Amino acid sequence: TEAIEHFCSAGEVPVAARIGFDNVVTEALVKGVPVVEYSTGRVSQEMAKLWKAVLGFIQEKVRG
Repeated sequence: TEAIEHFCSAGEVPVAARIGFDNVVTEALVKGVPVVEYSTGRVSQEMAKLWKAVLGFIQEKVRG
């Protein structure tokens, strides 16, 4: 994690999210369901924040 954050920092690339380990991800994979549909916990909330950040970035670039 530190190496990735250092790489991003050196290249002036913002870190959009920090999604920690959670067994919920494995459980969702085993059941074949997206994590955000399987759980409303911490990981799902972080993924939703990441998606909003990515979408906002794309919308900014499209607007120019």
